[in-house]
Amino acid sequence: MLTFETPRLREVFHSWKRILYIGIPAAGTNIIVPISIGVITRLVSEYGPESVAGFGVASRIEMFALTVVRALGTVIIPFVGQNLGAGKLQRITHGVKFSQIFAMLWGIVLFILFLAASRPIAGIFNKNPVVVETIALYLLIVSVSYGAQGVYFITTSALNGFNKPLPAAGISIIRIFVLYIPLALLFSRMFALRGIFGAAALSNFVTAGIAILWIRRALKNTKKSK
Repeated sequence: MLTFETPRLREVFHSWKRILYIGIPAAGTNIIVPISIGVITRLVSEYGPESVAGFGVASRIEMFALTVVRALGTVIIPFVGQNLGAGKLQRITHGVKFSQIFAMLWGIVLFILFLAASRPIAGIFNKNPVVVETIALYLLIVSVSYGAQGVYFITTSALNGFNKPLPAAGISIIRIFVLYIPLALLFSRMFALRGIFGAAALSNFVTAGIAILWIRRALKNTKKSK
């Protein structure tokens, strides 16, 4: 797979074009995440510095808890790409479906864990009762949707493997700018912190549904073209 031959300039640009077609939307999606965290942190700050501290800790616990699913999402990209190139569409269907089921089961395990031990886990990081209550509240509400969030990760990654980065990026934009932030702004006025965290859970469920429909459409269209 290694060669010391110098490629022609046209070949270089063709290769760059194919890489950036996937890379630019994926990079843009990664930029969206810190922007959304900044907006949500601003909303949470209206309820005091302790709430901001609790939200920050809960977000990091969430990232750690979902590392397994995120790793699976990273693996699914080359899995889909390689099998697409080999024409093994049935294998892609089974692989993506199995990964989605695993993500749902992992989310259920996390929900049960946080339902039983959210406050003890929160107490490991801080002893302030307001901070602990914010961490526990976030984990209890948002963990309901961790399975759906895992499905979202898996499915958007699979779309990138299908060479469809724009739909994957579009779903991420919908999740953040159409659902999460507007719902958080609305629900925060109605239900305070519970509303902000509930907006995160609801946006996860909706985008998971959208992502599933999109990957099914991609598989169906690919089968027809074959």
